[in-house]
Amino acid sequence: MKKIITGLVFVVGTLLVGYGDSVQDSQASDKGQESTLLEALQILQKGKWIDLTHSVTPEIPRFGAFPALEIETPYTVAKDGFFVNKISFVTQYGTHIDVPIHFVDGKRTLEQIELKELILPLVVINKEKEVEANPQFILSAQDVLDWEAQYGRIPQGSFVAFASGWGKRFGKSDFSNKDAAGNPQTPGWSIEALDLVLNQRGATAIG
Repeated sequence: MKKIITGLVFVVGTLLVGYGDSVQDSQASDKGQESTLLEALQILQKGKWIDLTHSVTPEIPRFGAFPALEIETPYTVAKDGFFVNKISFVTQYGTHIDVPIHFVDGKRTLEQIELKELILPLVVINKEKEVEANPQFILSAQDVLDWEAQYGRIPQGSFVAFASGWGKRFGKSDFSNKDAAGNPQTPGWSIEALDLVLNQRGATAIG
């Protein structure tokens, strides 16, 4: 099934940019834009919202080389009248957005990416059944082409998600699925599939 999911953040207001007729024209235009934004907001509010986030805790799955998150509670309501946690953890901890600088020096950090760049058409390539049968399933370029044969070419600028169903294991002992040598045995993308999606189709992000 092809899915398109979008999210929007709105700031609605009226900006006066001149005097006389120009002010009135501007106000009329702003009111029209405000009406359009409010209508879009009402449509979004009627839709089904799916929260894909997880709470960050010391137990959350993380890259093995990273130290565990540390939490202190220096202030409590009972003792100080207010509650504060002090938390220490590395970036890219648990579920996160891998920004360009994570892999390439000099590229953009998360705060340099504008919110509007995070609003993307979503393409979901679902291989949950295949992963259930083979936990080491690797999404191939042919899998991507098969999806396109059924649903159409992947749009440029889209977010392409490989739905593995692995999230069902979240918080369970078999999440890492380690072999006898302690190496995780989990699904993932092939280099060929990534090249097709990112370089040939021009997708903005994958997950």
